Amino acid sequence: MPYIQELKKTNKNGPRYFKIKFNLGKDSNGNPITRTSIWVAPPELCEEEILQNVRQTAKAYEKVLEGFVPSSN
Repeated sequence: MPYIQELKKTNKNGPRYFKIKFNLGKDSNGNPITRTSIWVAPPELCEEEILQNVRQTAKAYEKVLEGFVPSSN
């Protein structure tokens, strides 16, 4: 099952970008499988709204990735 591994703000002074890194488990060689997405905050949102929106976006993307991860059953 995929999970959010990292949620990081990448630019403090310009446009506000967030890097969302997901862990999808390990491959057959034991190496981690990760996917990264960049989310750009709309300029009209305040800091609290940005954090709420990026978390919602990450959760939605996490659900999409569940369909691409083979189940262990």
